[in-house]
Amino acid sequence: LLRRRGAGHRLVRIPQNEVVDDMTAEIRRWATASGLALLVDAPAPVDGPPETTARGRAERLVADIEAAAATAGEIVWIYIDHPTVVVTESRRLVLESLVRASLVSPHLRLILAGMNDFTFAGEQFRRRPASADDRPPGLMVEYLGGFRRSDVVAFLRAAARALAGGADDAVLEWEATRALESLEDINHIYDSAQLPALAEALRPGLRALARGAS
Repeated sequence: LLRRRGAGHRLVRIPQNEVVDDMTAEIRRWATASGLALLVDAPAPVDGPPETTARGRAERLVADIEAAAATAGEIVWIYIDHPTVVVTESRRLVLESLVRASLVSPHLRLILAGMNDFTFAGEQFRRRPASADDRPPGLMVEYLGGFRRSDVVAFLRAAARALAGGADDAVLEWEATRALESLEDINHIYDSAQLPALAEALRPGLRALARGAS
């Protein structure tokens, strides 16, 4: 998805499949490996409480990433993968502090996978606000699993805007009906395992949209 957005977007993926002693240093290491020119992290104070230390180092890390991204003219997307190891208290403090510091960073975006039980700063949005300009900073919460017909129509609407500047709603509704007619649903929810079949069914309509715009 970021490659489709073109230049100016950098992905930093943070795996969580190993126990690490210093999560802040781990994130900094992966960010540096992605090509960002970051400063070397200063030693953490030893006399402060863990919460203060975690927040201070997270704020310093985010400030360094924000400065490097602004200098490069990029948006940095930090994808923190679903944890497959026990999330220690120190790791939790780092991640929560990272979110708090990132919310007000214009060149930084966070994607957090599988952290439903965490308590993060900022608003928690279940759907996109009507106005993106008049809302407080926060996180969009989305539970991935099945999909509905409305999701297909929303995707087609976004694709139509990108490919042809838009399309009639009746056409999009018809395309969604056609693509879903051979798929099975339970209470109008389609299993995500059917997404490859859905993608193939949508291709002809999307190609037609692209040809119509060319």
